[in-house]
Amino acid sequence: MLDEYVVQDPMQARAILNPARLRVLLAFDVPKTSAQVAREIGEVPNRVGHHIRLLRQLGLLVMCYRQGRRVFLERKARNFRIPFSLTPYSSLEEALGLASAEILQLLRQAVAHWQQELDEEFILVGEDFPKLPRSPVKILDLVLTSEQVAMLEEMLRNLSNNGKRGIAGRRYKLAVLLAPVH
Repeated sequence: MLDEYVVQDPMQARAILNPARLRVLLAFDVPKTSAQVAREIGEVPNRVGHHIRLLRQLGLLVMCYRQGRRVFLERKARNFRIPFSLTPYSSLEEALGLASAEILQLLRQAVAHWQQELDEEFILVGEDFPKLPRSPVKILDLVLTSEQVAMLEEMLRNLSNNGKRGIAGRRYKLAVLLAPVH
């Protein structure tokens, strides 16, 4: 797997920017079969297979090896760099707006998945949020300085070392997204 691949084909850019295909592509962080990826992302195998065929045709997924009839694939690179000129966006703000909407949707899905793991009573919070635990759940939109980001990273490192015990016998999940803004 390459460390970085610079996309030069508009079809490759379009495939990577498709949220469903990107989810499938990113799941191939190590050699896996299509069935393994379908289970991992909780998607119908036929739909995943359709995305995999296109990603392979475009050279974004490559075959690593076979075990009998099972084909193990991995993505071409750890990171993909897409020139802005190959994207369908008219501005960087439009691209970031769509990306943040996708990120919030993925966070909602993650919370719904965590909810199933906890096996507790839940209440519905917000208009289109999944059922959330009664414990505090917050999504904040903050603008931080570089020093504040460094402090947050240090605090999260310290928390991760102590988080195995949980708080009052309960464990919590935390998702943090740090994205540069202009």
